[in-house]
Amino acid sequence: MGFIDNVMCHNCLGLSSLLHWEYNHNCIQGLRFSRHGPRIIHLFYADDCLSFLRNSESSFARVRDILALYEHLYGQKVNSAKSSIYFFPSTTPSLQNHLCTLVGVSSIVDPSMYLGMPLIVGRNKTQAFGFLRDKVSSRVQSWTKNLISYGGCVVYVKAMVQVLPTYVMGYYLILGVLSDITTL
Repeated sequence: MGFIDNVMCHNCLGLSSLLHWEYNHNCIQGLRFSRHGPRIIHLFYADDCLSFLRNSESSFARVRDILALYEHLYGQKVNSAKSSIYFFPSTTPSLQNHLCTLVGVSSIVDPSMYLGMPLIVGRNKTQAFGFLRDKVSSRVQSWTKNLISYGGCVVYVKAMVQVLPTYVMGYYLILGVLSDITTL
């Protein structure tokens, strides 16, 4: 029984199952983010899918075929205008162009933010999470002028410093950024 026949027999399979089938049959590999960590091929959040692939024509062609099969089976089409690909800096521009053309999606240089957090965090966490310091600073400065008492200002500043970084701290250890925020 072939791949397409297997999928047709189980029409309840979704995109995740299709990607895992390809992974289990060594058609796509995914990426490791640490030396001994597991391979990750995709992450879902609501109606978004982040896929992690090697820069090979075969991997991109398989994902293109998976998406076409998914569209055929489930009637949900991927919006190429809203989709993008981020390549590691070591990927040559010619390979980037070729792979983007293969799947019909444009590439981006900086993936920036997703759900209020940076997608790529390097060694310099102060730079990556500087937006938190800027956000707290702008809120504190906009409200300190309008507060009536010094006590009200102190309460507001403490509340802002505790609330804003909480979401990000659930995912990243950002001690250096927190010390910058407390000096405001």
